[in-house]
Amino acid sequence: MDKSAEKTGVELFRAREKSNFCARQCLRGACRPFVLTMQLRDTDEKAHNQAFLEIERPCTCTFYCFNRPVINVTHVEGGKRTYLGKVVQPWLFCNCDLRLEVFNASNALAYKINARCCQTGIQYGLYPCKPCQTVDFTVQTAGGMIVSTIQKKTAGCCASAMSLADNYAITFPSNCTVEDKALLTAATLFIDYQWFEKTIGLF
Repeated sequence: MDKSAEKTGVELFRAREKSNFCARQCLRGACRPFVLTMQLRDTDEKAHNQAFLEIERPCTCTFYCFNRPVINVTHVEGGKRTYLGKVVQPWLFCNCDLRLEVFNASNALAYKINARCCQTGIQYGLYPCKPCQTVDFTVQTAGGMIVSTIQKKTAGCCASAMSLADNYAITFPSNCTVEDKALLTAATLFIDYQWFEKTIGLF
């Protein structure tokens, strides 16, 4: 993808966070609770700013394999609420890799998302300049087959010095359903909150 392509395209939706002021100030992104509402961006006045997806992150007091961080994904379009699944950060014994597990509405493992901890974008994540600005995640099936990727990339040295925003690129699997796309999008947001949010909390 060239630099010009990164700034083209149509805005499809926006995510709005609802969270407690004290939680935002005192808790790290890895443990603080929030609700993200995904809203459509459409020229059609009836669809514009209409919520279609809700991502809930309860506060979790995690201790090793107990009470692992999780987000719940719900479809809320049209006044109806349909549970789509959840994304969980599993406990990895003697393993420093970044990993998430995506479960569907039937609580069956659908995907595993993994990033090797030796990447410079993880080891030197506070430095936005190249070569430390990218982190590559693989998306695997429950059986371990790699079917797509997620890449985190900062906006660059100057932009990162003035903003906390990062860029993410998702390549969806070829046979991906609408529900799977919603879960993988939610997982990408979870990645940012869990490991790359540039805030300092008390806990």
